[in-house]
Amino acid sequence: MSRFYPAPPDLNRAPVVSGEMSDEINAPDALDGQIAPGSVEVTAGETGAVCIALIGEHDLGTRKDVEPPLHSATLGDDGVVVDLTRTTFLDSTILHVLVSGDATLRDRGRRLVLVVPADGVARRALEISGLAETIACCHTIEQAAELA
Repeated sequence: MSRFYPAPPDLNRAPVVSGEMSDEINAPDALDGQIAPGSVEVTAGETGAVCIALIGEHDLGTRKDVEPPLHSATLGDDGVVVDLTRTTFLDSTILHVLVSGDATLRDRGRRLVLVVPADGVARRALEISGLAETIACCHTIEQAAELA
């Protein structure tokens, strides 16, 4: 049984990341404002949950960019949202980082919630690995923030 939470009709739109704090990792100026493959965007949401967006391709080479912000977020007082809607590749290294973050949060009585598109590589990776059954997944950032 999948733990994806369907979006209500009025929220069935592209997620918008908003908040007070924003930090982009690996976003070179050479791309004219576009975010490079394998980048990480960290945003403190209005609800208190930190949102970490994994943008582009993520594997062993980007683990060093994904793990520190996720670890830092798990040390806070709120849950953590990881946005995978703009992820174009995800390997087992990054899945392991997500599992570790989820375990840390569960030990602290909080939760990791993933924002996953209805189709695409992120959803497929989570379904194949079985993580869609163990980590809460939503289709919108708003839903994820409520669950986190």
